[in-house]
Amino acid sequence: MAWVDDAAEWRSVAKAGFDRDVFAVYVWRFVRAGGDTKTDKSRRTLQLPSQAVDALRRHHTITSTGVV
Repeated sequence: MAWVDDAAEWRSVAKAGFDRDVFAVYVWRFVRAGGDTKTDKSRRTLQLPSQAVDALRRHHTITSTGVV
């Protein structure tokens, strides 16, 4: 997920792009058969550390362009 300042919301990186400052991952501890979590605490959005974002950007560049 990427934070989009203009919209003040999280969007998928595929839609928001890699030219963002803040990225996160959704963590759902357990999803029940109905598709929801048992409690709100079971659902979290965790900001990715800068090292992880740098690694994802490098991976995206390599896989999309073939340039290392």
